[in-house]
Amino acid sequence: LWWEKELPLFRTWLFDSVVDVLAAEANRWINIMSGGVIWVQISTQVLRGRRLKDELDVQVFRWNPDGTITKRPYRVWSGGEKRRIALAVDLALSRLMAQRASQPYRFLALDEIDRHLDERGRDGLRQVLDELKGEKDTVLVITHDPNFRASFDTEIAVAKRGGCSTLSTIGRR
Repeated sequence: LWWEKELPLFRTWLFDSVVDVLAAEANRWINIMSGGVIWVQISTQVLRGRRLKDELDVQVFRWNPDGTITKRPYRVWSGGEKRRIALAVDLALSRLMAQRASQPYRFLALDEIDRHLDERGRDGLRQVLDELKGEKDTVLVITHDPNFRASFDTEIAVAKRGGCSTLSTIGRR
């Protein structure tokens, strides 16, 4: 059938038509989280061995203190850097999908997004969350870190006793 041969080319065309928008939005978020020292480049076709594969490839660049630039694939960065990069790309994809659906998403739930981040990474994450708070009706962040929890307006504590969970709200501001 003709479409079995043409569908991969169509998928590449679809990705190619949005990859610049996706990269720009991801870079907006990673710029906030990294203080402008990290940025990404996203492409849709990657050479694997001798074959061209149709998939997203994320290359990450970083300004070093000595003025040089380091370029590495996403997979080889540290846990905290990967976490920030993944969050930036996820937020960009979410925004792109919402735009395509003509439906803004007003609720955002983030689970353990502060894991693997050092204090500088958490500071950048707080800046992103402040920006998201202005865009969303509700931003729910699940964390076990008491220091990170303390930076939010409201805390909801979950306690498990006897097979049941109870919620209690702790207002801060």
